[in-house]
Formats: sequence, structure tokens, C-alpha cells
Amino acid sequence: MAAQYIASFFHLSSAGAVFILGFSLSTALLLDVVLGLHQGLQRFRDLGISGYLTSQGLKVLFGVAFVWIGWDLSGAVGALLASTAIATVVGLALVRKQLASGAHNPVRYNPKLGPILIPTLILAVFMAMPTSVD
Repeated sequence: MAAQYIASFFHLSSAGAVFILGFSLSTALLLDVVLGLHQGLQRFRDLGISGYLTSQGLKVLFGVAFVWIGWDLSGAVGALLASTAIATVVGLALVRKQLASGAHNPVRYNPKLGPILIPTLILAVFMAMPTSVD
């Protein structure tokens, strides 16, 4: 409802970029839920695939491609929507068997993971900083 006002505040010719950004925020929140599911299931390979390779890699590739073909701001914002949507679908595809089986097969804590928790947390912080600094 406020897209036109937001677009005029930022001196945009249309509210399309505001709509795309709104959808990309909702897919980004859904992606965070999927990434949390991967962490909770201790499926760190799948977390890396869907969270870092697919989401971050496609964001750069789509951003460059969409701007290069002439979509300007809509292309840059559209890259956010496309990359998070694809990463969410990939992430859900990687855990579809666990979701289908429900709670019948609970995952137990792996005590061998204890010593690597702090280094993994530090790695996650330093990997997230370059994408969040701007």
C-alpha cells in the first residue's frame, strides 16, 4: 500500500523495485528458516550448499547479469529475489526426506562437534560480514 510513497521518497520512476524488494525480504526470511533447519539437523554440507554457495553465489551472478542486460535498479533488487528464492527451493529439496518422515527419526547431538562449535561460529560471523557491511 505504501509502495508508491516509498518510490517517490527515493525518486524512483516506478514502484516495481519496491515490490520486488518486499518479495525478496519475505523469501530471505523463509531462507533463514530453512538454514536454521539445516543447522538444527546438523546437516552442515547442505547448509553450505544452500546458504552460501547457492544464495550468495547466485546473488552476485544474477546481480551482475541483470544489471548488465540493462535492468538497472530493478535488476539489482531482482537478483536478491531470484537468489533467495532459488536457495530456499534448493534448501528445502535437500531436507525433503527429513521433512517427509516427520519426528520419527530424531537427530541426536554429536559430541564430536563440541570442539568445533566456537571456530564455526567465528567463521560464520566473518563470512556474513562482507555481505552485510554495506
